[in-house]
Amino acid sequence: MIFDQLISTLGAAGGISAIVAYLTSRIQRSATVESAQIAASAQLNSALHQLQSQSDLERQKVTQTEKQASFQALSVWLHDLEVMIDDIWAGLCGEDLSERENARRLIEEIPWEGRRLPREIVQRKYLWSSETRNLVGEIIGHLGTLYNTSKGALVCLDDERTISPFYGKDERRVRLGECKSEVWQARSDFLSLREMVYSNLHDETFVPSSLNSNRLPN
Repeated sequence: MIFDQLISTLGAAGGISAIVAYLTSRIQRSATVESAQIAASAQLNSALHQLQSQSDLERQKVTQTEKQASFQALSVWLHDLEVMIDDIWAGLCGEDLSERENARRLIEEIPWEGRRLPREIVQRKYLWSSETRNLVGEIIGHLGTLYNTSKGALVCLDDERTISPFYGKDERRVRLGECKSEVWQARSDFLSLREMVYSNLHDETFVPSSLNSNRLPN
């Protein structure tokens, strides 16, 4: 009806021109709406991407913080083990009976305390790499060797103060030397494994630059 009115008012030629102008205007408006919808959709997708990136970044920061706390606790545990092993060695090699009794106490604690990871380490153990977990497992295994060899050395030292019907003085001295050598080897193995763990922790605590700033990745 609108088209008929335009034609009757403006004439055939004028009506056709008006219709063309009208349709062109409708098409332009439709194109404008479509462009606006596309732009709005692109902005929404961009905003969602930014939110997801921010969420991922915050989650990575939390994980990195937990990982660093885990590695710090593990480093403290390894340091305490080194001190314990050195105290055992001092007690086995020195003449001070109080040091020897301290070594005896530490040796007896190995199966119950030394070979058990502290709770604060265990609860974050899942953050370690498989290589680090394997190395820590090897360290715990070597503590068992340390216990056996240190215990043997203590027996030899105790025999020096008693008269044994089975071993002569020279035999006890030889056996003591062998036990001390085994203890020293166990200590050396521990230190080597500890350095390997430290090297792993250094690599695993590398912090990507994106975690040191609030800038989101592209």
